[in-house]
Amino acid sequence: MKIQVFNEKYGRQFLIGGSLAIWLVIILLFIFYGYEKTWWLWRVPVDEPAFLDLRLIPGGAESFRAGYDPAVENPYDPRERVFNYPKIWYLLFYTGISQDDTIWLGILLICLFFLGIFAFPGKITVSDALLMLFVMFSSSSIMLYERVNVDIFMFFICALAVLVLDSSPGWAAALLAFGAVIKMFPLFGVGILLKERREKFLQYLLGILLVFGAYIYLTFDSVKTAWSQTERGAALSYGLNVFVMHYEAKLQVYLSKMVSETQAGLILSYGPYVLGAVLLLVSLFLASRNRQIPEAIPDRNLTAFRMGACIYIGTFFLGNNWDYRLSFLIFVIPQLAQWLRSKPKIYRVVSAVSLIAILLSCWGMWISFFDYIHFHGAFGSFLFRLDEAMNWLLVPAFAYLLFASAPEWARMLLPFARVAR
Repeated sequence: MKIQVFNEKYGRQFLIGGSLAIWLVIILLFIFYGYEKTWWLWRVPVDEPAFLDLRLIPGGAESFRAGYDPAVENPYDPRERVFNYPKIWYLLFYTGISQDDTIWLGILLICLFFLGIFAFPGKITVSDALLMLFVMFSSSSIMLYERVNVDIFMFFICALAVLVLDSSPGWAAALLAFGAVIKMFPLFGVGILLKERREKFLQYLLGILLVFGAYIYLTFDSVKTAWSQTERGAALSYGLNVFVMHYEAKLQVYLSKMVSETQAGLILSYGPYVLGAVLLLVSLFLASRNRQIPEAIPDRNLTAFRMGACIYIGTFFLGNNWDYRLSFLIFVIPQLAQWLRSKPKIYRVVSAVSLIAILLSCWGMWISFFDYIHFHGAFGSFLFRLDEAMNWLLVPAFAYLLFASAPEWARMLLPFARVAR
């Protein structure tokens, strides 16, 4: 009985205390074991100097003040990378920011990230907090902290939107619009507004789209350049195009035996999007046949789930994302953990499968390196395919749970849902 009371009462305290304890261990390891060696414990490839992704901003500012356009030439960046953020980021160049500010800014952003994590959940148990810690300190999340990519700030913005939704949906919509303008993908978080009545949802959605559309129209060339200059990988990544990029040469040869080279190229270009769309439609259809409404108490955990699930599905369809963006899956953990304890079996099963897929994906770097060290890479191809399968599996799983937990007015927007009723 005491264990049950502790589990139910001290979830948030365990989450905060566990995070602080792990960071204390990490800092001590920095001091006594070494900075690079510590990150490597999670098998995260270390880039020097520290907080390399964040340095693109102060490096761009220094280049800008020296008379360069950092989107074209950025000599003050440690790697001389071109500045691949939209023009709105140039506003930071007038603040006087420099490379000397990188470390304290990076630490501040990491603190904001964890502040957002501690604040956004509704009620959580100790076991829920433990699951969150496994994702918060997975290889993918550690990769985010090591580089301090600006996605870490985007997470904080999204967490704020989840927090303020209950008291002010307008401010939540404004935060999503702001996030969409500076990094685009927070736009997918508009799913949290499903909590509102249909008329209000449509109003907020239209407002966000108008702000985002106006920004794209006014800065189209800048956004297009930033998109084209963004590096995309076939390793340490998730998304529709990762598998094709990884096996492109082999797939091209295989398909060329059955169709023309042009047709093979079209299949490789558009096939993943067709498959992704089919998975979405099938999962939505299955969810529409299920009339058991899943439990969602407290409501903020459901809001956070919608944020994380919509961002994952949306970014997955963007094609390629570095694995550190998997840290946004932290948003879905409290609600998935709650559904593990719900009565309808289907939600327990889908939630359990989702959590397993999340853990395997987030720890993929560590698992792959374990294979390399102990089995000399014998399972490398299998582990890559397993990781891809887990990434793909999350799309229909999240779509199913999103639709099943959607308000009635949203479910009725799909024709087959109306027939099921």
